[in-house]
Amino acid sequence: MGVEAIGLLAARLADREDPVREAVALTLGRLGGQQARQVLEERLPVEERPLVREALQRGLTLAEP
Repeated sequence: MGVEAIGLLAARLADREDPVREAVALTLGRLGGQQARQVLEERLPVEERPLVREALQRGLTLAEP
């Protein structure tokens, strides 16, 4: 999976299932890059579930250069 998948993954951050959003957040972090970071940063303020917020934070940490 490459950076071309970021758009598809970003759409899954709105999935109704928490485990899906968690997995996507970590996957985006592993992909890294500015586009993945932006997607994670945009989702963080609107995510209400603590475990998903934690996964978003971990994803941002993984995406660090």
